[in-house]
Amino acid sequence: MERPRLNLLVTAISCLAILVFPIFVTGCGDSGDDDDSTGDDVVAPDPEPVPEPTPQLEQQPQPEPPPQQQPEQQPEQQPEQQPERQPEQQPEPQLPPQPEPPPGVSFQEEILPILQASCAVAGCHAAPNPPKGLNLETYADFEKGGVFNPGDSNGSVVIRRIDGGGMPPGAPLAADQIQLFKDWIDEGAKNN
Repeated sequence: MERPRLNLLVTAISCLAILVFPIFVTGCGDSGDDDDSTGDDVVAPDPEPVPEPTPQLEQQPQPEPPPQQQPEQQPEQQPEQQPERQPEQQPEPQLPPQPEPPPGVSFQEEILPILQASCAVAGCHAAPNPPKGLNLETYADFEKGGVFNPGDSNGSVVIRRIDGGGMPPGAPLAADQIQLFKDWIDEGAKNN
């Protein structure tokens, strides 16, 4: 159906509805007649005839105008209310500072002394010719050896070697020393 005909049809239906509605409403309610009438014989008046749209001569199609955007409905504005006066807020009491978490395992203060005493000694993992090129005298050398995976002590070669793997030769490390290595690696194996 063409757009003009559709618009005409919608307009005609709307007009018909507007004309019929008041007739319907007055015919359904109490007419206010005297008490003798039972209301059974009330007949609604015939609706006024609505002229049917006359067919228009076919016109040449005209370009359709671009569709118009319907304006967005603005939310109803609430009447301005006076803001309630809030009591002055008291500053919140200052909480005592939280203690800082323990710093974790320090390579320089805890791991390196163990390496220097048990591993990075002459004839072992110290310069000039350490076995398999693994020099344990400094953090940079230890890191270069690739024997630890920061954050993964279980996947680190050094843990497998010092925890039942025969290192260091002679006297094995104490359980608390091995745990220091595990904690240091799990904390990211930082040069701290």
